[in-house]
Amino acid sequence: MLREAMGDAVVDHYVRAAEVELEDFDRVVTDYEVARGFERS
Repeated sequence: MLREAMGDAVVDHYVRAAEVELEDFDRVVTDYEVARGFERS
């Protein structure tokens, strides 16, 4: 539906933007994650 309404280029742009955001999120370990990891070990 979105591809039909907005076109492939717009949808592809938003999909790639979401992928970049997830890649950045996966690259960073937060202080909470570190602390939580030490609690469990």
